[in-house]
Amino acid sequence: MTEKEQEAFDKKIDMLIRSKWMCFNCGKHLRLSEAQLAHKIPKTKLYLKQYGEDIIHHPLNMEVSCSDCNSYALLDPKTNPLESEALVELIKKVIAK
Repeated sequence: MTEKEQEAFDKKIDMLIRSKWMCFNCGKHLRLSEAQLAHKIPKTKLYLKQYGEDIIHHPLNMEVSCSDCNSYALLDPKTNPLESEALVELIKKVIAK
């Protein structure tokens, strides 16, 4: 496992523990193999360039989900500009501390 893969795995475990191994939307109990980290602001090339990896991959920009609920986390700046900008500003404040 590469260092980057290990970091992603560790983040997934941390988020699963914080979520009590439950999907943020439906409450389904999740196993490690089925849990997904759903990005609120999508991890597209455009948004990675616009906001940077620190914002896009920040835990506040992600929810633990099952595969059925992954899309319910979506907070695309194109369709939710005010909410997504508020999230970005919050993440920036957290990072600056």
